[in-house]
Amino acid sequence: MPYPANIINVLIACPSDVTDEKTAIRKIIDDWNAVLGPDTKLIALPMNWETHVAPQLGGHPQTIINKELVEKCDILVAIFRARIGTPTNEAEGGTVEEIQKHSKAKKPAMVYFSMGQANLAEIDTTQLDAVRKFKEKLGEHGLLCEYKTLQDFCDKFKNHLTATILREYGDLRVAALPSAAAPNPLADLEGSMPDVLEDLRGVLREHPNLRDILWIRTKGIGYNWPGPHVTFSEDVDPGICEKLNVIANHGLLTKRDPNDDFAFKMTEEFVRLLRKSVPAKPTLSDDAKQLLTAASTDKMGRINVLKTLSSRVVHVGNQRFGDAKSAADFARWTQAVKDLEGAGFIEPQNADGLHALTHEGYQTAELLKRVIAKRTSIQGIWEEVPPCATIDIVESNDLWTASGKWQKAGFGRVEWEIRDGTIGEDGHIEGTETHTRSPEGWSDQRLVAKVSHGGQEISGTRTNAGGKREAFVWRKQ
Repeated sequence: MPYPANIINVLIACPSDVTDEKTAIRKIIDDWNAVLGPDTKLIALPMNWETHVAPQLGGHPQTIINKELVEKCDILVAIFRARIGTPTNEAEGGTVEEIQKHSKAKKPAMVYFSMGQANLAEIDTTQLDAVRKFKEKLGEHGLLCEYKTLQDFCDKFKNHLTATILREYGDLRVAALPSAAAPNPLADLEGSMPDVLEDLRGVLREHPNLRDILWIRTKGIGYNWPGPHVTFSEDVDPGICEKLNVIANHGLLTKRDPNDDFAFKMTEEFVRLLRKSVPAKPTLSDDAKQLLTAASTDKMGRINVLKTLSSRVVHVGNQRFGDAKSAADFARWTQAVKDLEGAGFIEPQNADGLHALTHEGYQTAELLKRVIAKRTSIQGIWEEVPPCATIDIVESNDLWTASGKWQKAGFGRVEWEIRDGTIGEDGHIEGTETHTRSPEGWSDQRLVAKVSHGGQEISGTRTNAGGKREAFVWRKQ
């Protein structure tokens, strides 16, 4: 589930002979985000010039790096081995100038020096001597860290990263958390009946005006209730009557008839709280997300809208988006480009359709890739339990489609499909089941489910247009 967080830009600065440590820093930061990010509401974003600065003319390379990275970063991590780097207009090397600029801005810097053995045949003694002199000079202005092996560096950096983030930006944790001024009655219910609350959220998404809730003892036996409603059954949700009474005791449901326990009405406060707890949908379209992540992995970080006499198409490097002969495809992908430009994630470079990712664009792409990497895949062939249906699921980005069929005595052959189903980072999936072959009178059904058991099982509920609800379980074949 998405959560609000503050982004902390961490600049990795080092000469060209530092490679393994740079890779280790990114892994440690990713682990920090996964373990501590949700609780602290702080996310660290690793940056360095190879991945976050696009080629450009009009200034000294280091001046461009300073503007694009150093001025925008919050924490600097510098590592030296046997090289000081290439001299700039202001310092002995680029990394040295970055440390000086960052420290002058009164922002935290962590500087590490390798004390491990090096290959003497590959050492430039002039460079090594410059590193020693800089280390001696820098030691007069703060505390430095030495390490002997890569593992020694990792062990130290893990502790230093946590200490620095919490010391410098720990006060931002409160700003990112929801206000605690008003108590939320749902907080007491989320732990005991999250399935019931999530089902009601799903119903409200599809039927915003629904308020009535019924419960029955046996699936298939109900009441002729006027107007839209959702039905829970005791055999699908054991103890549902007691659960609904607990919600009513919190002042979130009212009984339709004081003498009956089968009919409830959701209060407007209950509806407001349920809607408020539903994560906001992303503002970027799926096409825009696809373009953004593709451009972030391109060496140039560019999106090109090409127009010729014979074709019009959107390119990222060698990757083409859409059919060059299709006007509809061109309109689709140019809209995605406009969405990214409107969000400030890309900037036009000329009048011919060339765009480059901005710093904010790289940040957002990193977060999108992290979400996609964490999500459980559901692509494959599934079987409904008890065995009565076969479902074929295909994924594309954060959407899924499916086709299913089953045959049962008294109903004949039933076929259905799901288009543009959604997949959440926490394994939550939704979709609308549309019947393409079924008995007369069957309506579309809304599916709300959760992926579990290591991605081998999907369980949830179907709700039809009349509010009738049933549970289902799919298992991967």
